[in-house]
Amino acid sequence: MADGGVSKCGRKAALSTFFTVTFIAFTLSVISLISPAWQYVYLENGRTEHQHGLWLDCKRDFSFDYGRTREYYETLYRRDLQGSPFDIFFLPPLQCVYKFDYYIDPEDLYDHNHDENRIQNDAYQHLFLGWKIAALAGCGSAVVFSASALLFAVLAFCHRTFICASTVVVTIAAILSSIGVSVFYAWANYQDNKVIKEDGDTTYEAIYRVDSQSLRQWERDYMRTARERQQQSEEVSPLG
Repeated sequence: MADGGVSKCGRKAALSTFFTVTFIAFTLSVISLISPAWQYVYLENGRTEHQHGLWLDCKRDFSFDYGRTREYYETLYRRDLQGSPFDIFFLPPLQCVYKFDYYIDPEDLYDHNHDENRIQNDAYQHLFLGWKIAALAGCGSAVVFSASALLFAVLAFCHRTFICASTVVVTIAAILSSIGVSVFYAWANYQDNKVIKEDGDTTYEAIYRVDSQSLRQWERDYMRTARERQQQSEEVSPLG
């Protein structure tokens, strides 16, 4: 009787540990599946923050101005929100799009020069690409199997037969999750799938393509206007 009681307590302790570890893994898997921050990068000297996920992409704009650091815009934004001791934790809201509800409008991409499409290949990455579907399928299936493993782990406290079933199911979940993460990691490291491109001399930069011509035209117009104003001021000064 005593040995049976000790064995039963040991089995329950092992099941409790197994259930706790599985529950933590399940929670982390759900968070990672929901999160858009699978690919995370700051662009334009910290002006915008881009997050590319498996099914959701988000962007956070700190300002519509250029040439300032991310810290500058964070400070500026927080000053506007001052009023409580918790305002320091607030940032501009994320602007998100679903991959399954996104399409590239050629008119927006090439004519209207929308900011979200200024970065080379960025608009294409908002689509529901095959390698992201595979990663989503693997990680999503892993979440389903891990939830089943949790259910079997609870039932295992009542009947030991479910211990084997829970172990098998959680092993399948681990394999599927590993496959999903491996697929995403392999394809995300291809140069064509990166927002930040790596050159041969190990320098990193975001490549812009749509607005390069308009930007050069704006610079020429600005310099022409500045020279005309300078000439006008020089002509007015002697007369004064």
